[in-house]
Amino acid sequence: MAHPNNKTQYADKDFQYICLIAKLTKIYLDLTSEKEDKFYDFDDYKFVLNTGLETEDFSSISFLDFASIIDKIDYYYIDNINNNKYYKLINDNKLDRNQQYLENSIDFKMVAEEQTDYRV
Repeated sequence: MAHPNNKTQYADKDFQYICLIAKLTKIYLDLTSEKEDKFYDFDDYKFVLNTGLETEDFSSISFLDFASIIDKIDYYYIDNINNNKYYKLINDNKLDRNQQYLENSIDFKMVAEEQTDYRV
């Protein structure tokens, strides 16, 4: 939970990091799919990141430059990444470790979206 015990003044940075990366994955799959109707907007996500992290650093990132978004998110959460209680999950799901898996995958389904197929 991003706000443990519903205390909105406190954010669980570990979980928040996971949520930001998970959302970026959903946005990536949506915007790079061949479907006509896109649900997400890349610039809206950059606005959310700028607002939540009280910065303008994401504004200069080029359209669909997902790698730079991840680099910038990592920059803001670097103090928490190595001590993140979800570190094993983060480490096990790094793109470089799963490149062969991704190259051999045709369809992806997000856990919360069992009805939606994404093509990479």
